Amino acid sequence: EEGLVDLKRSLKWYQDTTGPKPHSLCAKAHMSVAHAYEDLKDWKKAATHMELAVDIFQKTCGNSSPLTGNAQGALGKVLLELNKPEAAWEALVAAFENEVKHDSLKVFTLFEHATLIYKLCTSKTTSPKDVQVLVPSLMLLDENIGQQMVSGLVKRDGNVGALYKSMAEVAIVAQHYRMSNTFLCKALTHFGEEKSFDCGSLITECRNVLVLVNDLIRKGIGN
Repeated sequence: EEGLVDLKRSLKWYQDTTGPKPHSLCAKAHMSVAHAYEDLKDWKKAATHMELAVDIFQKTCGNSSPLTGNAQGALGKVLLELNKPEAAWEALVAAFENEVKHDSLKVFTLFEHATLIYKLCTSKTTSPKDVQVLVPSLMLLDENIGQQMVSGLVKRDGNVGALYKSMAEVAIVAQHYRMSNTFLCKALTHFGEEKSFDCGSLITECRNVLVLVNDLIRKGIGN
């Protein structure tokens, strides 16, 4: 509680000293306050500050800024807590489309957001047509993962396999079964190479889904 008071005081100071125009420092302060409300599980106030932060980041840094994407992703998770799946979908999709373009990919964040997007897909929040807007981002992410593993920015391990598995699941909902097949095969490769923990159950899941996907491809269903 005391920490929240200090953060709100800092926010007020930034608002008073940065002038009438939106400033990214105010957005950062809004996010700090929002995270404090998250810790208190006051989701409504957290969402309010995050929405203000997203708006300021968009105006001051642009839609492609990592700051904007990070705020949108955080907002999406809070909106899920508030049982607002449609608004959460919009925020998480915007965050994912932003994050796949980063020069240094955050594998766990991408995995987390792709997993949440898939859960929203399977809860009837969206239709396959809605999910298809993510196909270009999935393709770009696949390309960037490969390049950044070669350059060493992304570590080649089971975490990449988990990301590819979640990407495959989103591709399935979008009815892009050949793309899903590619991602599942890549997931299996990374799971198979992982030695620090047992990926046996994940490998089994991927193989089972792969059988279903290949059956759909043989039947000429989807893309």
